[in-house]
Amino acid sequence: MVKYHFKTALRTFKKNKVFTAINLVGLTVGMTAILLILIWAQNEWSFDRYYPNAKRIYRVICHWEGKGEHLTLSTIPIRLRDLAIEEIPEAQEFFIMLPQIFERPLVKTADGEVFEEEELAYLSDNWLSQFGNGIVSGSIAAYRANRFGLALTEERAKKFFGSVDPIGKTLEVFGINYKVELVLKDNPPNSSFQQKVFLPLKSYWPNRLTYAEELRSSNYKFVAFFKAQEAIDVEEVEAKFTSLMGQIDQNKPTSCSVFALTDMRFQQSITEDIFLHQEKATVNIFALIGLIILLAAILNYINLSTATINKRVQEIGIRKVIGANTRNIFLQVVTESLIISVVSFVLSLIAVYCFMPSLSGYTGLALRLDLTNGYIWTLLGSTLVFATLVASMYPAFLHAGLKPIQLIGKGDASSKGGRLRRILVVGQFTAAMVVLIGAIAINQQLQFIQDAEVGYDREQIMSLKLKYTAGDNFRKNLDNFKILKEELEQIPEIESIAIADRDVTHINNRNSGTLKWKGKPEDQSVIVSQLRADEDFTSVFDLKMDRGRWFSRDNIGDKNNIIVNETAVKTLGIPEPVIGLWSSFQGREGQIIGVVKDFHFDDFHQSIEPLVIWHNGGRGPIIMARLQASQLSQALFRIEEKFEHFFPGKPFEYSFLDDTFLKMHQADIKAKTLLQIFTGIIVFISCLGLLALTMFDAQRRQKEMAIRKVLGANLVKVIEQLTKNYVIYIGLAFMLAIPTAFYFLQKWLENFAYHIEMSIWMFLIPGLAIFSIAMLTMGYHIVKVARTNPVNSLRQ
Repeated sequence: MVKYHFKTALRTFKKNKVFTAINLVGLTVGMTAILLILIWAQNEWSFDRYYPNAKRIYRVICHWEGKGEHLTLSTIPIRLRDLAIEEIPEAQEFFIMLPQIFERPLVKTADGEVFEEEELAYLSDNWLSQFGNGIVSGSIAAYRANRFGLALTEERAKKFFGSVDPIGKTLEVFGINYKVELVLKDNPPNSSFQQKVFLPLKSYWPNRLTYAEELRSSNYKFVAFFKAQEAIDVEEVEAKFTSLMGQIDQNKPTSCSVFALTDMRFQQSITEDIFLHQEKATVNIFALIGLIILLAAILNYINLSTATINKRVQEIGIRKVIGANTRNIFLQVVTESLIISVVSFVLSLIAVYCFMPSLSGYTGLALRLDLTNGYIWTLLGSTLVFATLVASMYPAFLHAGLKPIQLIGKGDASSKGGRLRRILVVGQFTAAMVVLIGAIAINQQLQFIQDAEVGYDREQIMSLKLKYTAGDNFRKNLDNFKILKEELEQIPEIESIAIADRDVTHINNRNSGTLKWKGKPEDQSVIVSQLRADEDFTSVFDLKMDRGRWFSRDNIGDKNNIIVNETAVKTLGIPEPVIGLWSSFQGREGQIIGVVKDFHFDDFHQSIEPLVIWHNGGRGPIIMARLQASQLSQALFRIEEKFEHFFPGKPFEYSFLDDTFLKMHQADIKAKTLLQIFTGIIVFISCLGLLALTMFDAQRRQKEMAIRKVLGANLVKVIEQLTKNYVIYIGLAFMLAIPTAFYFLQKWLENFAYHIEMSIWMFLIPGLAIFSIAMLTMGYHIVKVARTNPVNSLRQ
């Protein structure tokens, strides 16, 4: 029986080659899209969940509360761990990491090769037992036993030692010789922990005295996790950690939060976290878009299966008369759907394999179609079963439910399922319009960000950062950088030049508790962003002063004076007159000499925060220069010459501020590009189905149109009859798409502190575009029927 169903299905496909091809193309594109999206989404959803006891591992972070800002810190003081072990029974086993994110140490091999390492961290002894990804060589026991032992990932071992076994070899880090005791497998792409070189935390403190100093300092620099023995009351544990923080840091109103390791990937608003995060809504939205694309392809199949039922009327009728039962007909239609689904699935797997490297490069994740992974097989199997069941059930029931007497007569069986077809067509075009409206709105928001007035001029400004490596003389490098700036001032291709401690596009440097002014309440806690800059800073960026002045070389008192932004005055309640008001910042007593107009120093997701600018004495790690647009190459060549003179052997790495500004919104730009691609896919699939329905409808109504023409209908009337239903469907889709798209876009725009307002044209243009594409899709076949000689049509 199975063989018979299979043969009959092949004959049916051969009779309906065009419709079969349309179904194959649609389902292949739909399955490819959803598989690519689901492989990426599954990677995001599964982040850190494969670690042993992952659901019982929690991370501790701290919060600073102050007037004007709430600051979430990714790290804790090490003393909090020691107190928690004594006083919090739920947190008895801690895992501590001290990442080296602000310093790129040099790693030197015994052969004299030197590498600059970006992914190095100090770890507590138990870290690798919990978060290691399998041992390649060596042992954790040997690593723990050696105060100056070192562990590497497999990738770093090959980088430092090639094919030689690294166990027992030495590497010099921070001037100390470490012995390689352990090589680990590289962590998978769905792990937050992507560090490559590991040093024992106990080697960070040379002796007990330095550890005691660490306890007294209360420095927030340690990443902390703890393992609970059983389920915990999160709020209760948070209260206990907060109480302990009150003992450690009494100068700042600090609280603590606790969340599970399995939730860490989707945590937001953590300042300068070493772990990358993702917005959960973004993952869910793209998974939903993938499902919509697959459903659009499946709906095409259902539409064509129900619409072309007339072509199978005699076949099904005769089979029922000679004894075929409902079950036979049902299984026949299901077999056809299964064959189409399986062939489409195989083609989509080939497409996924081809597109996977591009997806990995675009997302920055090492994604691959791993057929040894059970989760991947679950995704593949679920997609195939879902597509087959949804595509086959309704057509199978519809075909099997027809009565023999109806089938052999002259009735129009295609009218069955007509209401569902209309709903499906409307649904397809509603989805296409919603996604197209979203793509236009996202594009407008990103254009708004690019064109917005940010408060400074970022065109033609080069940023040159002094990168520190282990062994550098910190003060000498700063002195040389200051001299370098003075040398660069002599280059005619440089219009203006300044030196600062932070990139103006992303300052991300906050201070709590040290800002004071005359009249400030003693109990008011203040958190501000801070920037150290010189006298020339405002000339480079063309910053505007609201009142007062900028720093001056001629005023020696400016080394203690500060400048604040407008938001600081408004938010912190600094009294008038602001100019000349006594101030103290970072222990320097002076006065507020100026109020600079607000400018953006973070991405547009964040609102402008209170900012304090203080004098850096002409010393800092970043030089920013405005170059003549017509002399860029010459200016860069001369700057590099000067740089290499003062810093031989250091890499000359620079960037332009307009590029840096756009990189801050890279995630939004990628989302826009992906949405444009998916919009094209949905529109393509919808129009593919519309083309097939139009072809069928035109053929089915050919005689009807011929009779209308004989009775006097002109070309316009015939075209109107053939298109009016589809125009109504598209109109209904447009009416449904407007509120749906508006709701979701408003939610998305709420993620930005500064955003566009939705305009009517953002809805009208997608509606007109979809209408025009649909008309062009249907046009050829409709005009062909309308222009056919009625005599030829009636003779058929």
